[in-house]
Amino acid sequence: MADTTTATFTATTSTTVSAASAASISAVAGSSQTANVDTAFSNALQAKVTDAYGNPVSGVTVTFTSPASGATGTFIGGSNTATATTNAPGVATAPSLTANNTAGEFTVTASTSGVGASASFALTVTLVPDFSIAASSSTISITQGATGTTTFTVPPLNGFNQAVSFACSGLPSEASCSFSPASVTPNGGPVNSVLTITTTAPTALLKQDVAPWQRGRGLAVATALLFGWLVGWRKRRLAVSLSLFIVLGAVLLLPATGCGAGSSNSGGSTPSNPGTPTGADQVTVAASSSGSGSTQHTATLTITITP
Repeated sequence: MADTTTATFTATTSTTVSAASAASISAVAGSSQTANVDTAFSNALQAKVTDAYGNPVSGVTVTFTSPASGATGTFIGGSNTATATTNAPGVATAPSLTANNTAGEFTVTASTSGVGASASFALTVTLVPDFSIAASSSTISITQGATGTTTFTVPPLNGFNQAVSFACSGLPSEASCSFSPASVTPNGGPVNSVLTITTTAPTALLKQDVAPWQRGRGLAVATALLFGWLVGWRKRRLAVSLSLFIVLGAVLLLPATGCGAGSSNSGGSTPSNPGTPTGADQVTVAASSSGSGSTQHTATLTITITP
């Protein structure tokens, strides 16, 4: 009998499955965003590339394109196009996109070679809420001691609705400013505030001289007192005479030193406060909004102080 040998062979096959070529591209992040003019959009634009079976395709170059004019945005370097390569999950992330200074809606597209349709990102550029100020008159002439006024109008821009307060600087000495009302809120339409500049008039300190007739009366009194003293001495009635002549001197001097009697302005007057200086000055009015992202605008006035 012959021996029989059975041999068993096992074959191992290694199979590598590769994704098919890109078949579609879609926007997965960054669409429906809004940014103020000249401000970067918060979220990066991301597009995903898949094959015909929905599998992600990596290593594919994706081109992002924004409009060349109108409301749009630019990528790093100021270009309207940028490229990115898909990662393992098939996602390509665009560099930062910054809105331009034109308000409106626009679309950024993402495309890749071999795929006919592109992905779209809807974006919007908005204007920053703001306000402006304008004076009814930029020049004011004021007499020392008087007041001058001008009206400031504050119109809102792009839906601005915050409170605006006022301040002024550059006033000459002895002058002040006030606003009525002190703050305004242009909610839907222009509002006004009246600026009043108050000045100070010069004041004088009177300088009074003794009139000649008063000086003559004083000399007469002194002569009478001396004569009386001599008479009293001769009659040895010194004590009585002195008392008499003291009373006489007081009576004679009383009209000259009484309240307002014999006053004279012959010596002129000397200013004790010159008031607000005369001449022209540039006054700056600042209008500032409150809250976060506060804004300030200024206007310049020329005020002329006259005597």
